[in-house]
Amino acid sequence: MHMFQYPDIGPGTEALVTHITDRLLARGRRLRDNEVYEELRAFHADPILPRSHGTHVWAHAMSLEDFVVTSVHRHTHYALWRILTEKAGTIARVADLVARGHGCPGLVWHPPQSHVTAWANGLYNGLTDTFWAYGDPSLPAEWTAASFHDSPFPHGAFLAQGWRAVPVPPLDGLIAHHGLGGSRDGELAISSSDAIYGLLGRLQYEGGSRDTWGVTPYVVGMGPTGKSTLTHMATASFAPGSIGHLAGTMDERESVFARSRLHAKAMVVVGDMTERGQPFTAQVFEDFLFPRSIPVMCKPALEGPPPLPAIATGDRLPPWSADDIIRLLVPIPFTRHLAMEDMDHTIIDRFRTEDLAAYVYRSNRAYAHLLAVAGPRDLRPALPHELRSL
Repeated sequence: MHMFQYPDIGPGTEALVTHITDRLLARGRRLRDNEVYEELRAFHADPILPRSHGTHVWAHAMSLEDFVVTSVHRHTHYALWRILTEKAGTIARVADLVARGHGCPGLVWHPPQSHVTAWANGLYNGLTDTFWAYGDPSLPAEWTAASFHDSPFPHGAFLAQGWRAVPVPPLDGLIAHHGLGGSRDGELAISSSDAIYGLLGRLQYEGGSRDTWGVTPYVVGMGPTGKSTLTHMATASFAPGSIGHLAGTMDERESVFARSRLHAKAMVVVGDMTERGQPFTAQVFEDFLFPRSIPVMCKPALEGPPPLPAIATGDRLPPWSADDIIRLLVPIPFTRHLAMEDMDHTIIDRFRTEDLAAYVYRSNRAYAHLLAVAGPRDLRPALPHELRSL
């Protein structure tokens, strides 16, 4: 039992609070404000191992008020049910008391770390290049993964290969098709391929958490060149619902509250910024992705929010000054059309099931390498010529 002392409530309400808290603990739930989250579980057919295991990925289950109602049944908890239903507002009050009193560690909400991903065989931390198998006693209980992928993560094999040698055929082929594989002169040099992988790996971290480069990868090319394929690959490692989408044509008035709708997203895909209509000005683009505050409808502004990781596309460079383009964008030139036979619409499905682990590993290590070479302040001097020319 986990009794909490509330001097302003009677014993009946306190018994309700204790009952709800015990039910939350017994079911392995966590609380975030007045919302209940449950851990996603992975199932397998191995007769020796337990039928399922937790994944350290937490998904919204229901409101705390709904949990209160479903946890107090008339036939099994009649006395508590009477207390809960005899006065209007009791359900909301009990939920509020539970939310304010969940001091026990088992209910504490740990925000997901965007660089921690869960796989069929364990958790991978891209920041430290560490892998934990499920059941490993050294796996920190507080780690909360950002997403779960039902495929294995062969960390040992990746380490043995070396990150540059880990193949990601669909992305490698797309980069090579546009002549961006490049060569490097020495281990510390950056090839175009390294830089592209590094910029994609950077999207898997909270904006501004590891660098202050203030740039967004911008995939530019006319027609069917694979721009959307690259953005689909860039978002494949994220949980459903964590990706924001933004039209590339928006004036300052329209953008005022659009940012508040996206501030909780893990990253944003900015649609074609030059296709039609009035594209972002450089100032609107900068204010949107690197804001000093975010206006919120009928609420106080969010002060000092982190930059928003994003990838953008366009048929050509936006009509900004050269200085603004250099300061805000890293153009990735996709200049060669894809042949019809290369436009395989199942490529992303195969990428998710066959290549995603390799992509997550290689892009994370490439970002670490890019950061080590360029430093946290200014990326552009370390970029290869193909990604610096306008």
